[in-house]
Amino acid sequence: MNAARKVRMTTALRAPTHSLAWCGAETGVFKQQGLEVSFPVIETTGPEAVAGLARGEWDFCQTGTLPVVEIFCKAAPCRRCLPRRES
Repeated sequence: MNAARKVRMTTALRAPTHSLAWCGAETGVFKQQGLEVSFPVIETTGPEAVAGLARGEWDFCQTGTLPVVEIFCKAAPCRRCLPRRES
């Protein structure tokens, strides 16, 4: 059997809406897929979750959309994601 791949995750809030990864780790779903999941930090806030992801402190973060968009806009040129509506 191959060694489990180590994966670091975090979440922005300690709330049911942001607990899917933690629930998956606790129930063994990730382990069944060959992943050893750890949570270096829980409840980091949205901006810090994304910043830690950018710094390489964890591999995945579960957060709302706004922090991701804010960090992206600061680090890269913004582009329109949706088509322009014709009036």
